[in-house]
Amino acid sequence: MNGIELAPVCRESTKLSLVYDREALLSDIGGDLAILAELEQSFLEEWPHLQAEISAASQAGAMRQLADLAHKLKGSFGVFHAQRASAAARELEKRAKTGSAGDAAKAAHALIQEANQMIERFEA
Repeated sequence: MNGIELAPVCRESTKLSLVYDREALLSDIGGDLAILAELEQSFLEEWPHLQAEISAASQAGAMRQLADLAHKLKGSFGVFHAQRASAAARELEKRAKTGSAGDAAKAAHALIQEANQMIERFEA
């Protein structure tokens, strides 16, 4: 492992809870399905803009912007108990702060993949 790509998870139940732990989030919000729907919808509305910002910053080599976006997303992913996406955001923030555009671009790609996997779980 090169520190950027996340190792695949073999067991389906473990994999799904690492991608998005819906039960943990429901526990956090007292089982309120309306709040859950609001949180998911809010992220769905915000994600295309954030994804475009990440891609643009990565292509431009804007390391500070990438670090700031990754930091912001760590919090969002934490709300969803999305461990893999949180780890990808931490990795992007770290790579962007070290100023390596190539490594940051790979980390940005990994973050986008993990976020999209989390979103797929919203519909599951």
